Amino acid sequence: LLDSWRTLLWTYVVIIGILYVFGIFATQIIAGDPAFIHDDTVQDLFGNVDDSMFTLFQIMTLDSWTFVVRPIMRKAPWTTAYFMLFVSLTCFVAMNLITAVIVENAFASSRDDEEEMAKALELEKLADLEQLRELFEEVDEDGSGELTKTEFDAAVKHPRIQTKLQVLDFELSEMDELWHILDNGDGTLSVDEFTTGLRKVKGEAKNKDIMNCLKFIRKGQDKLARMHKRVDDAREEMAVVQGTITNVHRDM
Repeated sequence: LLDSWRTLLWTYVVIIGILYVFGIFATQIIAGDPAFIHDDTVQDLFGNVDDSMFTLFQIMTLDSWTFVVRPIMRKAPWTTAYFMLFVSLTCFVAMNLITAVIVENAFASSRDDEEEMAKALELEKLADLEQLRELFEEVDEDGSGELTKTEFDAAVKHPRIQTKLQVLDFELSEMDELWHILDNGDGTLSVDEFTTGLRKVKGEAKNKDIMNCLKFIRKGQDKLARMHKRVDDAREEMAVVQGTITNVHRDM
């Protein structure tokens, strides 16, 4: 709301301008009409510009406005066009414009918040990666840029490394399992494997990670299905061989 104050201010200026213009017209034309010269009610409502603007403001808010305009419209049907034009400009245009401005600024503020949150998450990611990279350098004793299982097992027994792992929310009892999760099968961990792997284990599972898991599961299922097929084929061949041996025994 504070971000849209300038637009709202000009919108209210336009509304006041509309009230002033229509107020002058009501005072001169409606209150001055011969049909209403001696009508005390109409004179109270539209006798001067101030009263006309206040009455029109009441009509703009739709506060019992029909009780104001209907008696006037019965005596002077031409005023119907005047009141309909006024209500259309103020209620359907100006008031909806105010609502649109507030909603648009709310969406803009929400987008800005999302962008700020994304930037904060990116900074947090970079800080995590840098912290994990420092941890890798401490664990990599020979400075080869690759971490072996022996180096990993030796490092997790060091109190300082244990403290850093605990700060990163890793349980010491899970270190052996953590190695098997990070290792891609070659028995060593590179810097990227170590930092990216630990960050993924630390964070929540993303859709991409879940899809990768599903892909590996499907591959495993396909391999298992092929193995079952081979086993079934081997059984059939064994059955044929067994039948042949039985026939040979019979002939002998």
